[in-house]
Amino acid sequence: MVFKVTYGQLKVICSTALILLISWIVMGHCVRQGPVRQGVNGAISVDISFLAPMNRTGTMEHFTIVSRPGNRPVKFSSRWISRNTVRLTVDESRYPRGLRYYYSFRKAPALIPPFTVSGGGNFGASILPELVALEPAEKVPTTGPVTLVFNTPLEPDSFYRSVSINTPGKFSSARSKCPESGKQYDDYSRWVFTPSARMKNGHKYRVSISPGLVSLGNNRLKVAVEKHFTTAPALVALDIFPNPMSPSVWLSRSIKIITNLPLKKADIKVSDIKGKVTLNGDTAVFEPGDLLLPARRYQVDALLESEHGEELKISYHFNTTNLGSQRWLDIKPGNPCVIKVMEGNIKLKEYDGWMSLAGDKIPRVTMYEEKRGSSLEYVPDHKNPVPYIRLNADIMLHPLAGAGEDNHQQLGLPRAYGCIYLSRDAINWIINNMPAKIMAVVH
Repeated sequence: MVFKVTYGQLKVICSTALILLISWIVMGHCVRQGPVRQGVNGAISVDISFLAPMNRTGTMEHFTIVSRPGNRPVKFSSRWISRNTVRLTVDESRYPRGLRYYYSFRKAPALIPPFTVSGGGNFGASILPELVALEPAEKVPTTGPVTLVFNTPLEPDSFYRSVSINTPGKFSSARSKCPESGKQYDDYSRWVFTPSARMKNGHKYRVSISPGLVSLGNNRLKVAVEKHFTTAPALVALDIFPNPMSPSVWLSRSIKIITNLPLKKADIKVSDIKGKVTLNGDTAVFEPGDLLLPARRYQVDALLESEHGEELKISYHFNTTNLGSQRWLDIKPGNPCVIKVMEGNIKLKEYDGWMSLAGDKIPRVTMYEEKRGSSLEYVPDHKNPVPYIRLNADIMLHPLAGAGEDNHQQLGLPRAYGCIYLSRDAINWIINNMPAKIMAVVH
């Protein structure tokens, strides 16, 4: 069978195909955007109208919105007000407002198969610039920074022309990070001021904004604005223990510095000795890991920082008590505990020992010998007498018997609150080489 197509019919077919092609191009790539509406609580909305009736669910599955600067994905809500018009709403109740929102969709299905629609656009509210906060506004560190928070992103050149502070320094836009991508971007709603020199403590500074400040939405400030911030008070040491240049500081002393402000950081170094620094409000304490040695000069170097960022440097020295050539015991509790035999500031012997009670049960004080002797005082016929030294805090130093049990009644020893066990050789050396009334510093 032969079909004949006349020239007129061919023109109609071609015209129809061309119209369908143009209709597909227009319907598939053109949308109409309505004006931006500002609602209550900072919400903004815009109507997007398609040339074809759309599949509502399928269309929204192909929609994405990002905000700039930053290209951050934006949560939004949608409501269809007709078969070809959808209203998009973005919550701008939180700062910054007036961002530019870019929407896009690709191959959103229409109700007329096989038509799909691809396109995009952008919208945003035009917000009048306003300085909404200074962070912080009080007790600003004298080295800065202080951040100026605006309600909307600003045009950078306009900001530099319009904003000033009555002290030399430099402004820069804050750097923020997109939570989704991790990329950083310039946040033109937040501007960081860093002074070129340390500001005065407890001083009031003025932020001046002249008319003409322009937002990225091209809204212009028409009146001058002033805001103020105050700097933090100076960090001052109220008390230092031991006092600088003290001539006779005891060996178990810690170093304590009390200031007028709560502290955030403290670095305290003492020459020739390691230790731990603790903070408690306005007080920093250096606890030496060992006893200070007698007849020594110690240099203290401290760097303190208040919770507001103010720094205080302290350097001083003190001298410890001079014990001459006196022999004494340095006892560091624990299991094992460490007992050092000292002559002045020279270590003669070091012994390991064990304790009958937990280390935190022994008082950290300076003890003195009350008595020394042996179990022969209580059991005259003891075949293996046990030597002992009794300190005035009811602490006894003695060896254990062969069975390893500390039964004072069986050992022939007086009762005691706690005991430090040494080897028989160690306790005998101490008794034979140290004069009576031994001093023992427990730390």
